[in-house]
Amino acid sequence: MVAYLSIYAQDTIVLKEITINENYPILILKAIDTVRLKHKIYQPVSNLLEHEPGIYLKKYGFNNLQLISIHGTQAHQNLILWNNMPINSTLNGQHNVNSLLNLYEKPIQLSYGIHSKALMSGSFGGIVLLNSTIDSLSEKNTLFYTGFESLINSTIAISKTNDFSFVKMKNTLVVQYNQNRFNYLNNAVLPQIYCKNHSEAKIIEVNNEEFWHHKKWNIHFSNRVYLSNQEIPPIMTAYYKTEHNEWTKEKQIQSVINAFYKNKLRVTTGFRYSTLEYFLNHSINRQPVTIIQSLSNEPSFFLSTNFRKQLKRSFYSSTTLNYHFLSGFFLNQLTNILFEKYQNRLELSQHIEKKWNKLKQTISLTGLLHNANFYLLPSITHQVQLNHFDFYHSIGYNIRIPYLNELYFIPGGNPKLKPEEALQNDLRLSYSISKNRNFLKFILNPHFSSYTNWILWQPTQFGYWEAKNLRKIILLGNDFSLTHQVLVNKVTVYQS
Repeated sequence: MVAYLSIYAQDTIVLKEITINENYPILILKAIDTVRLKHKIYQPVSNLLEHEPGIYLKKYGFNNLQLISIHGTQAHQNLILWNNMPINSTLNGQHNVNSLLNLYEKPIQLSYGIHSKALMSGSFGGIVLLNSTIDSLSEKNTLFYTGFESLINSTIAISKTNDFSFVKMKNTLVVQYNQNRFNYLNNAVLPQIYCKNHSEAKIIEVNNEEFWHHKKWNIHFSNRVYLSNQEIPPIMTAYYKTEHNEWTKEKQIQSVINAFYKNKLRVTTGFRYSTLEYFLNHSINRQPVTIIQSLSNEPSFFLSTNFRKQLKRSFYSSTTLNYHFLSGFFLNQLTNILFEKYQNRLELSQHIEKKWNKLKQTISLTGLLHNANFYLLPSITHQVQLNHFDFYHSIGYNIRIPYLNELYFIPGGNPKLKPEEALQNDLRLSYSISKNRNFLKFILNPHFSSYTNWILWQPTQFGYWEAKNLRKIILLGNDFSLTHQVLVNKVTVYQS
């Protein structure tokens, strides 16, 4: 259980959970409130996600790799959308959420379970949406920010916002320096030695946002460059003298364009390029056990369009077409073993929404084309609103295509892998009541999923791990959250 308590000025507005139906059918989006966003500006998005129910962060050291798990799923079974474009790795399907910085006081939105298929298939646990809006940009100004978690962990940011008659833009530069210091007693040798060590992480990010308006079109340009150099210090065990030297150098370039026409049509196109240098030297008593030195490149291209139309008074249609080109290059620099593969994924989704007085119903049908194989993914969603109560229920079929490492990694990749299939059932009950600036919200979210062909890396008799399909996996659980805000003597107390 996580509790978050904030006290702030009376005129502060708290952004509660919202449901957006502009370009999509019934889509439950949970927004992280503005209190946390404001207090954690220029901090990793992982610092915000770790407080959300149903989300678990797998941390590999302080300010190092952090992977997200939603509803018990694995990191590559969830999607990260940056301005409507997926930015998961094309090789292993994961993304280090510690590398994403909260640059704006804007909603970071979450879509759980089968609900997320309205955005894109293949995400069993859910989707994290990091979308900028023109409202998230402040007025014309120059901002200089410095933050210190300690004397050896600091963040410096400079941002410039310009507002012209035809365009509004913001440019941001963020520099981070983190150092972890370790003090430990080495009892693997005699006499025992008191040791000190440290590791460094240097991060630079450049971000550009531009919002253009031309007649009935609103066009949004987003560009991001991310550079990092991180190292992990040696680790000493209790019996053997073990050294574990590990470091990574990463570069990411992301660029995406979103064009909106009359809030009925959205066109998204963008590309992502990532390169990673990885080094590992694991030795015992100065004898090498494992040495890895590798280089990987991951170019990808994404194109998406969404069209929403009101057919009749209470009927709405939403059509989405997604094309995703994924490419991956991996080189073992010690053995010169490499592979270079690519995938093409084409997805067409049709959603029909029917509205009654207090009932909304959406029937969705998604067709996924991959390597001449076609998959049909139906789902149905109900939403009922009665006074202070909201009821959502979704059941549907979802599928995840294996990523390039699972298919082609040397050794262990398995080209004969079958796609993971899931029958997902999500139920959500919420109760909310508000008066003046006081409100109370209670959410209960039980979920049940049955998976076939679940992909898991398993050890083999030949000394390496191989990706294999498991017959059947069942995941079930329940999320609970309680949020309340109370105004006491012109002071607002907010807790969740």
